[in-house]
Amino acid sequence: MKNSASELMPTAGDIWQGGGDTFLHKGINDRWRDVFNQEDLDAYDTKVKEEFSPELARWIECGRLA
Repeated sequence: MKNSASELMPTAGDIWQGGGDTFLHKGINDRWRDVFNQEDLDAYDTKVKEEFSPELARWIECGRLA
């Protein structure tokens, strides 16, 4: 994903210094979950279930190939 940053996010440089190369780190799904505690993760999951359709939640968390 990072190798294709300029193709995937051609205007990212307008928003982030360094563009998509600095925004995209490793492109590993669920990597962010190691940063938050269980209480935060539970709150996130609850909010997603309230606000998103199952299809949207799957797309947000897994990308277009989900």
